[in-house]
Amino acid sequence: MKFLINMGDWNTLHIFNDRYFFEHLVPDFKGDGTIFKNYWDSPLGKSILWGHDNGEARTQHMIELCRQLQPDFKVHEKYYEILNRKKKPTETYEDFRLKQHQDEDLFLQMNTTAIEDLNILLQAIIFSECAAFNPHLILGRRIFTGNIEAKDGSIADEVISQVMYQKYGSLYYCYTGGVMNWITYEELQLMWLDKENLRVAADGAEQYLHEFLAFAELALQHTCGFISVTNVREEQLNAIENPRLKINLDTKEKGYKYVINYPC
Repeated sequence: MKFLINMGDWNTLHIFNDRYFFEHLVPDFKGDGTIFKNYWDSPLGKSILWGHDNGEARTQHMIELCRQLQPDFKVHEKYYEILNRKKKPTETYEDFRLKQHQDEDLFLQMNTTAIEDLNILLQAIIFSECAAFNPHLILGRRIFTGNIEAKDGSIADEVISQVMYQKYGSLYYCYTGGVMNWITYEELQLMWLDKENLRVAADGAEQYLHEFLAFAELALQHTCGFISVTNVREEQLNAIENPRLKINLDTKEKGYKYVINYPC
């Protein structure tokens, strides 16, 4: 089950090396968390975190959350169980919903700071280590969903739905801006093979679809997938020194309107 990202937010799509993420970062996030600790104490971490006290305890709490994420590193086991819980035959609907809401509120109250820290710090780590801030595709609030659609039930439909939707139990974007979702290189390959099932969702959307496909081809050429983010602080991410993944594209020369480099 998936849910739609809040359409009142500002969203963008970036090229993402998911293989590096899963091979080099996720094991550390679920291990001793050295990367979290290093970024916590870095100038970048200090500039984006809300407060910087109790670093050891707060990074440890993030590590504990990560250890409870499913292999896709998107869904938290306990949070998913609460949200996906089924009513017992002996329960009234009112009692079932009350207990579910109480458990969800308790889970979030106990993990609020760690979830916020994870959302904020993870975006800094990802754009330093395995994603390119520039160039990126404007998703806007309704631009992506208003311009691109796919044949129902197609592979392309399943893949592009991940741009603006999250799985139940995801901890990302619970309170703040940051990571929404990602599409792996393998998933993007499947979408590319099924791209005939992509189509414009409105008159005049041909340019947007053209740029999206060109952006997908660029990602595939770099053996990468996509990552979607919301409400990020562009000036901070663009100021990251020596990001590992660099993608050079003259968007103005290409005449692109929706794939841009920041600052424009």
